[in-house]
Amino acid sequence: MTRLVGLDIEPFRLPFRLPLRTARATITERTGAVVTLTTSDGRTGFGEAAPLPAFSTGSWDDTTAALRAARSRWTDCAAPTSAAAVEDHLTQDADLAALLLQSPAARFALESALLDLVAQQHGVSIARLLNPDAARSVTVNALLSARDPAALADEARTAVAAGFRTLKLKVAGAPLTDDLARIRSLRAAVGPEIRLRLDANGGWDEDEAKTALAAVASFGVELCEQPVAVGQPDALNRLQHAAAFPLAADESAADPTDLAALLATDPTGVGVFVLKPAILGGLLPTRLLAERIRSLGGRVFVTTMLDGAVGRLAALHLSAALGGDLAHGLATGRLLASDVGPDPAPPIAGRMTVPDRPGLGWPAP
Repeated sequence: MTRLVGLDIEPFRLPFRLPLRTARATITERTGAVVTLTTSDGRTGFGEAAPLPAFSTGSWDDTTAALRAARSRWTDCAAPTSAAAVEDHLTQDADLAALLLQSPAARFALESALLDLVAQQHGVSIARLLNPDAARSVTVNALLSARDPAALADEARTAVAAGFRTLKLKVAGAPLTDDLARIRSLRAAVGPEIRLRLDANGGWDEDEAKTALAAVASFGVELCEQPVAVGQPDALNRLQHAAAFPLAADESAADPTDLAALLATDPTGVGVFVLKPAILGGLLPTRLLAERIRSLGGRVFVTTMLDGAVGRLAALHLSAALGGDLAHGLATGRLLASDVGPDPAPPIAGRMTVPDRPGLGWPAP
């Protein structure tokens, strides 16, 4: 019987090329840890825990407490041999499960590492472990970060020249006139054919959102993520009824109360959900949520939490397993000045390809 024999936690600090300003915070770096699990037969599984407390991933203290508890409990124990057994492994110890509930980022890391080991054992990628018909590659959007309209136009042109056909822009947290100037400059730079997403991160109240959504409609917006804060599912649905384009539940997709209310609405309510496995506690619970949303007629796409390469790679496997017609938000490594290692799945011509190796595909060969 193969056993888990080691769990290492390697902290990292990754600076951004430029500060990324959202309606909720300005992010200049990502801190976290790469988690490494080893087995008695010499296999190694990887995961990444990078909490971002402002976005409900748990604190660093919660994360380290959960990871250290797993290390103490998982020394010389049987390794799981299936995806279902991974879920059992994370929940069978009540104390550890309680700690992981407080730190979705830690659960995401540990689950990724366990799935990496299981997929290696079966000789398939994590994507194919989750779905034998998983896609080999997925379309991704480019998240832009420049604040100055002229600099943003240059950044947008560079992204389009690199092959991206969907661009994403953070809005709110600044006067609407500033956002409109940036959107106008971006659209003028790339033309009408490039898809444009906006992400307000809950930065408007309902009246502000109604005004803003009407003001940006003429710019050919594909969708807008989370125009109002969590705790207002009825407002989100009212805004969708008035908006000329789809709205997407982002932070609300991770809030149990908001999510339940949104999924219980009629089909004309918000029908797009942004799923972040680092917030939802891993690939397995995110996949279950995606299946539930789709069964009700909704659409989903996966995004990172501005993770390092290991976290982005795990999200890529889930995106490939889920597929869908919307670009996923995975190409965020472009924002980092340094990373946890060479990226095995960089975006090429607006797509990211799952590494053709068993497991997660980390590290890069």
